[in-house]
Amino acid sequence: MNFNISTNRSKVLSLGPDQEKPVGEHWGGYYSSILKVGSPVGLFYGQVYEGVLTQQDIDAGNLSARPGDPKFKNIPDDPNNSTVIGNANPDFFGGLGTTVAYKGISLNAFFQYSVGNDVMNLNSAYFLPGNANVNCYRELAEKMWTPENPDTDVARPGNSYIYSVDSRFVENGSFLRLSSLTLAYDLPRNLLQYIGLASARVYATGNNLFNICNYRGYDPEVSLYSTSPILKGYDWGQYPMNRSFSIGLKFTL
Repeated sequence: MNFNISTNRSKVLSLGPDQEKPVGEHWGGYYSSILKVGSPVGLFYGQVYEGVLTQQDIDAGNLSARPGDPKFKNIPDDPNNSTVIGNANPDFFGGLGTTVAYKGISLNAFFQYSVGNDVMNLNSAYFLPGNANVNCYRELAEKMWTPENPDTDVARPGNSYIYSVDSRFVENGSFLRLSSLTLAYDLPRNLLQYIGLASARVYATGNNLFNICNYRGYDPEVSLYSTSPILKGYDWGQYPMNRSFSIGLKFTL
């Protein structure tokens, strides 16, 4: 058995005259990441989602909004009403490999894991708010705010915060993946001498057999939005890892 554990730490040392700088502008002018002196690269930045507005919220805050619009936490010291809402950096990550053998039969497994990282699911930011020009999640149809369904945390479609980047879309990216599993059988020597071979092995291998996680997307092991090294942990249409199977025969003369 072999086991490895790793971590990766970064820290922003200077931003010139600034102590922090929002980066990663998206549709609608929303930023999704922030660089802060003394903090790691890879922090998600956005508004903190607190459910949907009621008529009482609107009256109390003198807001130009409608019931069912998103309700965000008030962050008075930030011009974008935003704050750090996640961290793409895992606390630790690594792998575990093990081989079990008995009388010519061997089983080899390799697991990968990541713990403590967040993922910004931009697919949800695009498909959940209910823009009339795109497909939407089924969750919107089943749980969205309506006058008949006011007790929900899913905002009404077509609200004034279409494509906002907020805490709704930051998800737990921790996972445990069985990356490969190989079952093999080595033919015994007393049989090999009759067929004129020095060795022979029959094997079957499966790759990416399962992934245990709480992420609603295809795969939490993503970083697809930009080539910039400061924009990490985004899922924006990432093609999922395929699952594959193979069988083979390996021999030497």
